[in-house]
Amino acid sequence: MLCPQLYFRVKGILVRQKIYIYEQNKLLSMGLEKLLADLCSVEILKNIQLPAAANTNTHILIVGFDSASIEQIQKIRETHPSIKIIVLTDWCDEKTLMRLLKIPVQAVFLKSSNPNQIVEAINNPSEKSPYIDSNISPLLVELLRNPTICFEEEAEYGLTNREQQIISLINQGFSNQEIANHLFISIATVKFHLSNIYRKHNVKRRQDLIYKLANRPTPIRVYDAHNHSRP
Repeated sequence: MLCPQLYFRVKGILVRQKIYIYEQNKLLSMGLEKLLADLCSVEILKNIQLPAAANTNTHILIVGFDSASIEQIQKIRETHPSIKIIVLTDWCDEKTLMRLLKIPVQAVFLKSSNPNQIVEAINNPSEKSPYIDSNISPLLVELLRNPTICFEEEAEYGLTNREQQIISLINQGFSNQEIANHLFISIATVKFHLSNIYRKHNVKRRQDLIYKLANRPTPIRVYDAHNHSRP
């Protein structure tokens, strides 16, 4: 099936766009290659390193966030501003999302997301606004409403302001719904923040997090929900 958006004209001739997938998870990388090959007529670049990919007339770079650092992605953007960069990540907090958007990248997706979202981003690239995974979009809403939530003030676990607020409320016995009500965010946003908090504390359950909070060497910053007003 021909994807017209993945072709461009050079002296009147249709030329396939080159896509380079830089992802250390071989199963994910192979799955993306097969999906793109099945759906679109593209040229998949292989067997080259990330810095070299930018020098091979690559048009679209799909890069795993755990495979490349933000600094590497930033350098490619600076030296090759025309490359469309799509970032795949296992997780994303507010600070990471803001840094990626400032580069800027054209899309950010969780690796667990529907791969058809990635195909959609490739087929219909936006010049004005990035594609954001539907599971990450609550973070974008929060950033637009209050950019200070991404500031990192807690060094031990690298928690953002919002994550510190949620941890404090959990420690005070608040449920997810009560946290959502007090912070004026959706319960889905609370759950997304919790997934990042669990990852940063290396736990998988709320009970394990509470136990770890009780045994922290440094005290938790107390968030007074009763004196909180809507931002």
